[in-house]
This record gives sequence, C-alpha cells and structure tokens, in this order.
Amino acid sequence: MNQSHMTPPLANVLGLVMAGGQSSRMGQDKAALSKDGLTLLERAKLVLKRANVSEIIVSANDIDGACKDIVPNKGPLGAIWSVLNHQIITNQSVMLIVPVDMPLLSPESLEYLYNKSLACQNTCYFEASFLPLCLVINDALYSKLEQSIQSEDRSLRALLHALGADKLVMPTWLAKGDEFFNLNTPEQWQRFSLEMQNNPEKRN
Repeated sequence: MNQSHMTPPLANVLGLVMAGGQSSRMGQDKAALSKDGLTLLERAKLVLKRANVSEIIVSANDIDGACKDIVPNKGPLGAIWSVLNHQIITNQSVMLIVPVDMPLLSPESLEYLYNKSLACQNTCYFEASFLPLCLVINDALYSKLEQSIQSEDRSLRALLHALGADKLVMPTWLAKGDEFFNLNTPEQWQRFSLEMQNNPEKRN
C-alpha cells in the first residue's frame, strides 16, 4: 500500500474505526485477527494514517481506550452518536469512518472520498458500500442522527438518505475491484489470507 498525500492538510478531520460489532459469524473478535504482523484494527488505523488523518479514534465497548457506546445496541449510528457526545469533537468538521473488517481499503480511496466531500460540502459515500463514509459534522447531522436512532430503521442507509448524502461512483482509475471486500466469516478470512499470500504488494 503506497503512502497517500492528501491535500489540504486534514486538521479538521477525525478518523473513526468502527470496531464494535459482535463478530458472531466470525466466531471471534474480528478486530484482533492478525495477518502479516498486523491485526485488522491496526490495519484500519494504518490506512487512515496513510490518508494523512492524524487524529484517529476507535469505537468499541471492549477495547481499552476506545469510545464506548452511550446508548447500547444501536449499531453504527450509536457509535457515531457516542463519538459526537463524548466531547471528542473539538474543531473537526468532518468524520472519516472506516470499518474494522474491510482490510483492502486504500488510502487513495479515502483521499478521493474526502476531497469529494470537501468539494460539495456534503456527506459522501461510495455506491458500492455505505462504508467507508465521509460524514460532515454540522447541526443537521446531530438532528437527523438523533431522529434516526429513535426510529425503527437505525441503518446507515436511512441516515444517509435523511442527510441527502452524495453517492459516489468509484472512478475506473481508482477502482481495484476488491477494496470493499468485507470479512464476516472464517471462510472470508481464509480468502483474505490467501489474497495476502498471493499478492505481496497488498501487504501493509
């Protein structure tokens, strides 16, 4: 994975790793799974760092130093709500969110996502997946997020629809085909391990 050079400097960005899932289908904590000397959690933090995000936090209830849920069992929306209400946000205007179980994400894709969000001054995500996500922090986010958490549909899809987020098509020059590969089962972990073995250039 090559070093990315994102401009302008990301002093206004908070990186968030979503690592609070129950990992029920995997049968063990996904964040702690390790390949080539790096856990999935370390990989997720590293891709944010390589996208020049200097301030990074983790959302999880069982990881030391992580931001814990204020309201339990609310999924990704609960994690975002907790970050917004734990007085972690200072001068940041954007939250760049990555899942812990998407280890093939590239810093270039995060750069593209951020720059598009900056250009249109709106929350952005890729057509292929709701995560990663570049979330604009403003009054509308607080209002829509609170409403979404209290509704029956507490999905990211519903929140992004309520926010009027922009859905991006991955440009052909950037698309690598497997960036949104998501690890949920032991079989998918085996596939990822084989991918790393056969393609050393994808190793961190």
